[in-house]
Amino acid sequence: MKSYAFSECEWCFGAGCNQCTVERKKYEAELQEKLDNPQPIFSAKTDNPHDMKLMKRFFGRNAVEHAFGEDGDGPLEMERNGCIASLIQLLHKDHPKPDEHGVEAEITDLSALSKEIQDLSKAE
Repeated sequence: MKSYAFSECEWCFGAGCNQCTVERKKYEAELQEKLDNPQPIFSAKTDNPHDMKLMKRFFGRNAVEHAFGEDGDGPLEMERNGCIASLIQLLHKDHPKPDEHGVEAEITDLSALSKEIQDLSKAE
């Protein structure tokens, strides 16, 4: 059996070893598992007011109109919105009580981050 170097190998980090084939098969199995069982980027609970704020902010009418408007990125922008909303949701679960700036400050800061990401992706 011929062995090829596998860049994701945990043993040799892509230099080439007798475990590369095993690591490649493990990696392909994990990838296939992810493809067979996709997970949503963001999911909200209807009984959680914070989740509903995120839903409205990142997936509401204004967000959709901007994403598919003149200066929007369409599906890519909606995907970014989902990632940012998911990150905010995760931060809120870790720190449920807002600091002196409140939850709205977090949303504003991450919206600015989204704008920077959008500008960088357009520059490329």
